[in-house]
Amino acid sequence: MTRCWNDSSFLRIGKDGDEENAETIPDVVGFSHYWWVPGTLVTTGSTVDVVLPNGSHMIALVTKDSDGHLDATAITYARTCR
Repeated sequence: MTRCWNDSSFLRIGKDGDEENAETIPDVVGFSHYWWVPGTLVTTGSTVDVVLPNGSHMIALVTKDSDGHLDATAITYARTCR
């Protein structure tokens, strides 16, 4: 979901990077999620809520399973408000 107001955007994304299904995709038991948005946010959880200004933003997600295996994903989110 993306909403624009006062030159900022509220962004909610899920662990698969899908904005539309962020709240409906069940999490896998034993997974830990670590989110990083440079200069803005470091947090844990299956979803992340962050307010971003206009421009491009890198969003990184590292997921660790119960055996300690890691998976890393990074996306660039280009925020524009019309």
